[in-house]
Amino acid sequence: MNLTAQHFSSYRICSIATIVDLPSWLSILLLCMILLPCSYAAGSTKRVSINEALKTGIVDIEIKGKNSIEALTSTFTKKTKKDISVVIPPGTYFVAETNRDTQAFWSTDSLEVLFSTSTQASVEIPVIKYAPVPGIPGKETQFFVEKPPNEIIPKLLDFMLKDGMSYEAKQLAVSVIYNPNLTRDKIDSTYYMSYSGPVFYTEEAIKAEDPIYAFIALRRMEVRLEDIKLYTEVVSLVYALGSQSISVRDYALSELIRLGALNKSFAKSKDFTAALIEFTKHSNRSVQYRAVLGLKEKSGHQVINALLPLITNDSTIYRFPSIIAGNAITRTISETVIEILKKGHKKYEGILTPLLVSQDYKKRLAGIEIFSDSKSEKIKSILSKLSIDDEYREVREAAQRVLQEKK
Repeated sequence: MNLTAQHFSSYRICSIATIVDLPSWLSILLLCMILLPCSYAAGSTKRVSINEALKTGIVDIEIKGKNSIEALTSTFTKKTKKDISVVIPPGTYFVAETNRDTQAFWSTDSLEVLFSTSTQASVEIPVIKYAPVPGIPGKETQFFVEKPPNEIIPKLLDFMLKDGMSYEAKQLAVSVIYNPNLTRDKIDSTYYMSYSGPVFYTEEAIKAEDPIYAFIALRRMEVRLEDIKLYTEVVSLVYALGSQSISVRDYALSELIRLGALNKSFAKSKDFTAALIEFTKHSNRSVQYRAVLGLKEKSGHQVINALLPLITNDSTIYRFPSIIAGNAITRTISETVIEILKKGHKKYEGILTPLLVSQDYKKRLAGIEIFSDSKSEKIKSILSKLSIDDEYREVREAAQRVLQEKK
């Protein structure tokens, strides 16, 4: 009996033109017997989780530090003849043999260790620290896989991985779960030190967007943000108002309104610059400082006039150790304001020139720094006068130094 095209369609069999003198059921049976070995071969490698592999003893695993907080090294030795691959999911928990309190890490990526034709395979495991504490694991530091002490974090890291969130955002989210009282100043003061170890690598510790992504992920895990100080202190939300990302700015604005830190009218106007200017008048210096940071890329007379009253606010917001041993670097509002105004000294010369003749010697000093790159003859004349006649030696010397550099 010949099978027609209609029969082939009903049995979903393609690429065979005719099956002769066999019952339909037998034809299908024979076809399955032909295809089965191919299907089996394609899926013959068994995928096992790292925990299952360790529990059953089918692999030996050696995990060590890498003189970094961003990765661990690992070597897997297969103890079975079966074809297997070992899966390391995000949120796998690694603990050092010693210094368990400072040397514990979470994996941040989904990895599959393939053995190919060898019984041994090596892979680098991306990680973040369990807690924001100093300490870099050396290459000889041995690590072991343990049961996660927190059930939320593996789910959290899996979500953040799938959403493509940054290393800093992941570290932030995990850190505030470990320590809900962690503040933005504490985070920003944790800088890279070669002798004790970093928590964050970037210069300003974390970008404006990173806390927002952390908040989004934490809320997705049903973590109460109202219990997280990094959220309720509003510092990071204020800084995010100056983000280049529209979605980040919108999120920050809506949360600040929800927390009662901004008037509801901003929900309609979406005037982020005006909102940042509003926060430059805040009673909390940390909030003021982030508002100034948020205005870095803004311009206009409104911004300049908002920054000028802060030009002598040199109270320390936070300090962090320099890589050069024994030194410390401080962050102040005044230095950031001067940095912003210095970029606009030519465009806003008329507004800024009064600083050089102010009764306040600190404002005169700030004005000298702001106009240090100026080529204006008018500014040069004022600096010459200050270099000779000013009653404060500090002002005279600053003016002399700038004039000398202009030669």
